[in-house]
Amino acid sequence: MSSKKLYAPFVDGKRFLCSRCFSKLNPIEKYGSDETGLWFIASCAGCGAKMRWYRRADGNVDTPDEEQSEENAFSFHIENGEVLMTTEE
Repeated sequence: MSSKKLYAPFVDGKRFLCSRCFSKLNPIEKYGSDETGLWFIASCAGCGAKMRWYRRADGNVDTPDEEQSEENAFSFHIENGEVLMTTEE
């Protein structure tokens, strides 16, 4: 396994983008499973950073539980090609 740092991708609906530069990801390079679940690795088409994400057994992306979000939390989404930050109330 390479020593290159792995990052979690930015997930906007069903799209996976680089969390460092918001470019598209290349096709999946490696995949497997560990104690956390099924994992996938793909590099960014723009900056080359490696992204790793997990999927649960039901096929959904493993994301933090929404009920655990704190007051004054924020999230990101893409609208008209721009990344926007919104606050959670």
